[in-house]
Parts: sequence; structure tokens; C-alpha cells
Amino acid sequence: MLGDARLTLTKEPAARFDYLVIDAFSSDAVPVHLLTREALLLYFDKMQQNGLLALHISNRHLDLVGVASALVASVPGLHGSHVFSRGDGTLFAPGSIVMFVSRSPQVIAATLKIENTKPAAASSYRPWTDDRSDILSALWRGVQ
Repeated sequence: MLGDARLTLTKEPAARFDYLVIDAFSSDAVPVHLLTREALLLYFDKMQQNGLLALHISNRHLDLVGVASALVASVPGLHGSHVFSRGDGTLFAPGSIVMFVSRSPQVIAATLKIENTKPAAASSYRPWTDDRSDILSALWRGVQ
């Protein structure tokens, strides 16, 4: 399914998907509205109970791992992990960063078997919402 993720997903029935891949963060223009608490709640409304969300959050300038980790921690019952791909590109392109999110700890445990994958750590970021995001903090930490 192609299109603006949030607009397109609002038209879908609840619990329709086993997995969702959101891949929109690698360019210099970050679509903040796809990385907010409201967006995350929408994604999980449309996913099965044991579904898996994969956020491709590679970015040359922003610390989106910290942002996504704070977001996952802000929703009770969600679990996360992230992978920094240094591999040969057979699973993920070298240099890619992907955050996995699920309601199921077992699903996240399975992602931890992927090389260079770690559990989502605590983050000092305030979770982004539709009403508030802090790109400058993510930029500052991305260049440090």
C-alpha cells in the first residue's frame, strides 16, 4: 500500500495487518507526523495483537533512535528493539537503522536474534506528539 501512511491507514479496518513498514526518514526532510505518539497509536490500532512495526529511521543528521525509543516507552504495553546494520546488505543496507516495535515481547525477542540488534533503551527525549516535536534536540544529539 502506497501513500501518506497516516491518511491511508485511517481508511483501513482495525487489526488488519500483521506487520507495517514505515520507511520515510532517510532523507533530509523528516516527516515528523509519522513519528508521533498519535501515529504510533494509529499503527497499532491497524495491526494484529502480535504484529510487528518496522520503522526505518536512518538519518544522517538526527538521533531518531532516541526519539523512537522515547516514543515506544510512552505507550504502555509496547516493546522495542533497534538494529544498526553493519553487514553485507543482505538483510538491511549497510548503515541502516531500523526500530522494531510490537505488543508482543516474544516478537521483539525474535528480532534480537538479528546481528547488531539491541533492546530499545531508556531515552531522555520527550515523546513527539502531533502538537509538539523537538527537531533541534534530535539534530544536536545527532551531530555530537
